[in-house]
Amino acid sequence: MTDEKTNLENAVKKEILIVDDGETNRILLNSLLEYDYDIREACNGKQAYEEIEKKMPDLVITDMEMPDENDGLNLIKKIKENDKYKDIKIIAISGSLEKYESRLLEYIEARDMLAKPFGINDLRDTVKRKIYNSH
Repeated sequence: MTDEKTNLENAVKKEILIVDDGETNRILLNSLLEYDYDIREACNGKQAYEEIEKKMPDLVITDMEMPDENDGLNLIKKIKENDKYKDIKIIAISGSLEKYESRLLEYIEARDMLAKPFGINDLRDTVKRKIYNSH
């Protein structure tokens, strides 16, 4: 059988870094994605950047609302302003996306933002599109 699913299963799993200060949110995202992807986690932007420096993921999914300067917007800025990491693909999630949208558009496309609560298929489709498409 040589369909797309078989090809994906035989390939090396792509790696996703999930960044959220809420442990429950990290567990939920992990459980939804772990079958198809290798998952790493971080609880804030500072820890996420340290993880990226250790090993660059294929995709970062970050919550926008985290404490202090360790929030998602600062993490995205730091990634995109570093030549070594600027090509990392990013999905931003937030319950208050409109608060960040104009600033986020400097760094990522509107279709790479998911408003909480989002549907499982919306998450999976967005992740798949980001990882397996060139843009």
